Amino acid sequence: MVPEGIDPYQRVYICTHGWKTRKSRGNGSRPRQHVRLTNCPFRFTVQWNLERMELQVKNGIYKHNHPISSEAYATYPISRSVVDPLVDARVQGMLAVGAKRSKIYDYLLEHDQNVIQVDVDNMMRVRNPSVSSADGDDATAREISAFAAADPENGSTVAETEAGETGVISLATAHMRRIFGRFSELLLVDCSHKTNRYAICCVYDLPMF
Repeated sequence: MVPEGIDPYQRVYICTHGWKTRKSRGNGSRPRQHVRLTNCPFRFTVQWNLERMELQVKNGIYKHNHPISSEAYATYPISRSVVDPLVDARVQGMLAVGAKRSKIYDYLLEHDQNVIQVDVDNMMRVRNPSVSSADGDDATAREISAFAAADPENGSTVAETEAGETGVISLATAHMRRIFGRFSELLLVDCSHKTNRYAICCVYDLPMF
């Protein structure tokens, strides 16, 4: 057994297009775009020669089955980034004040940065999660305060998880509380969150005489 701490005496390098095309397991209307999986034959082996104490290149196949150009390389995710420190600092400032994705994207294009819309989305999600979370928490707190101020009889409860984070927020309007007070045998289940996914259910439980 070769110890894990020892580097291998040879490595095989292949083209980034060298993987075989895999059949998509999805059955949606939009097929997956694996434009880089072309089974490109380009490869070579770098081997360490113990006798000569040097690296040797062997078994080279130096041809591609896809176009090679600077324009094609510019479309790869590894080559797309914000390379100008000044532009990156300004983008961070735009993220801090809640600028829209389209504004940030247009700004980057105006300053010759090689990015696409998806890169801006990832930038906002990865680089600034705290701002998004804080904005959401503040907006939720404002909505609950406005709900309580609209009517003194409006009620709200906030349940926390074991980790101390907000779990479930329950809201009851004054009208709902009055109806429940008069008809306690009536149970109303209102699933109002994301009603395009969850149906609004009304369950009636009437006593039998």
